Amino acid sequence: MVELYDVYMVNEGVLLTLPALGEGEKILRTVDMLPEGGPYELLSFHQFPGSLLPIPPAYNALDLDDAVNRISRRLDRQLRGQKTILAYEDGAADDANRVVKASDGSTIKVNDIARMKEVTFGAPQGDNILVADWYIQQFSEQQGNLNTLGGIRSESKTLGQEKLKASSAQGTVEDMYESVTEFSSRVEGKMGWYLMVNPFVSIPMIKEIPGVPGGLSLTYTNDTRDGDFLDYNFEMAPYSTQGKTPEVAYQQLLSAVNQIVLPFIDVAAQQGMTVDVQKLVEAASKYTESDDLMQILKPADKDLMPQPDPGPYQPLQGQQIGKAEKNQGGQLDGRLGVKDDPGAVENAGLRNDKRENQNADV
Repeated sequence: MVELYDVYMVNEGVLLTLPALGEGEKILRTVDMLPEGGPYELLSFHQFPGSLLPIPPAYNALDLDDAVNRISRRLDRQLRGQKTILAYEDGAADDANRVVKASDGSTIKVNDIARMKEVTFGAPQGDNILVADWYIQQFSEQQGNLNTLGGIRSESKTLGQEKLKASSAQGTVEDMYESVTEFSSRVEGKMGWYLMVNPFVSIPMIKEIPGVPGGLSLTYTNDTRDGDFLDYNFEMAPYSTQGKTPEVAYQQLLSAVNQIVLPFIDVAAQQGMTVDVQKLVEAASKYTESDDLMQILKPADKDLMPQPDPGPYQPLQGQQIGKAEKNQGGQLDGRLGVKDDPGAVENAGLRNDKRENQNADV
């Protein structure tokens, strides 16, 4: 068996295939057509200057981990060596025997209780317990508040302080998630480059076309490829790396309804749009896994539905009533009390003038 190594020369931008030490002294292969940045990608969270190997997240806490293990073993030895015995003086053996045989809560007769004494040996030291707890707390803080992040225990006296610590701890996880996302994006970009430059590529695909059931089957090959890799400007977004639970989807739905739909409900109504309450309840029922929501919402009877309020009656004045309500069978004028007959309106006006003149004569 021959052992070979692929070595990427960063400055030269080439990949060399070399035999292992003692297997030969000749370069077996030189590859100069490589993606930008080389064929390799390194996923790491901490880098050490001048070293190819990254620093793992738990590296800085190895000493604390070793200290916690040592003091925990010491406490375990002290606990296993702990014993409680009943010591008695010479001549008090009968009293001690009666005390040992007596059950809890019973009464016994002894000649001299002062000649017996309960003695404890080998109990764990309280100072060691405090030091062990301090080590564990330091380990948690140096690793990004593991107790808060994992929900193991609360380390703050108030809810506000605990929320601040939880937000800070979540920031460490989000930073790691962003590093993984960027790493995945770079890897996918180089895979896309390989698909564009590989002359032997052959990938069966299905192109979705509106109105064509099942889409159109085709094969991506070197002949069907259009353009060069450098002709395109794109960025990979591996959003699927983070899973979405039904609880998260439900919270996102509520956030969208409260922050987007409800504030713009009037604007949507002016544009001819409204909220589909049934679809909203169906989505909430799906994410919460509660079938009771669909039982609560039922189709309403149109006869029992409240009718819109037409508002207060605003009568037209004078002869305008006859023009506005001519094709609707007439309507009583709230001021004159007559229908929309131009003659009736005119006669009513003459009667009012006569009454005013008579009042003036009087």
